[in-house]
Amino acid sequence: LQELAKDKELHLRHGLNVVGVGHAVYWVHWVIVATVLNFLQVMLLMVSGYICQFSLWKNADFGILFTIFFWFGQTMVATAFCVSTMITTQLQANNIAYTSIVSLLLVNIVFANTEWVLRLFYSSLGEGSGFIAGFLGALMLLPPYQYVMAFGLTARAAGARLDYDSMSWRPGGKFGE
Repeated sequence: LQELAKDKELHLRHGLNVVGVGHAVYWVHWVIVATVLNFLQVMLLMVSGYICQFSLWKNADFGILFTIFFWFGQTMVATAFCVSTMITTQLQANNIAYTSIVSLLLVNIVFANTEWVLRLFYSSLGEGSGFIAGFLGALMLLPPYQYVMAFGLTARAAGARLDYDSMSWRPGGKFGE
C-alpha cells in the first residue's frame, strides 16, 4: 500500500512535468491545501472555545488567539515541508513524525508554566549568564517554544490561573481590546 501511494505520487509529479507544469505548482498546491486545513482547524478550535465559554476566550481578543494558533500551525506546515524534501523512505518519515510529536509534547510540557520560565530565564537571576542567553537563543529558533510562550503569556493575562506567589486562584482580565 505504501509503495502504491509512493508510485502514485511519482506518477503525479511525472504527469505534471509531461504537460509542462513545474514543481512549483505542485508545492504551491500543497501550501494552499495545508493553509486551508490549518485555517479550518483553528476556526474549529476558536468556535469550540467560545461554545465552552472558557475564560481565556471571553477575555482575549479573537484576533490575538487566532493569530497565535494560526501562525503556529503555519510554522509547523513549513517545517513539515522542509523536512519532507530531505526524506527518502517511509520508515524515515514515520521515525521523524513520531520523534517530532514526542519532542513537541516535551517542549510544551516543560515550558507550559510561563511563570516558571519567566523567573528562570528572564529575571535578574538568569540575565548574567552567557549560557542562559545562548540557550534562550536556541529555544527562540523552535516554533513550539515561541508558541508556548505566546499562548502562555496571553493565557496569563486573560485566563484564570493559579498565582504561585499567593497560592490563590486569580481570574483573568480583558486583554487585547
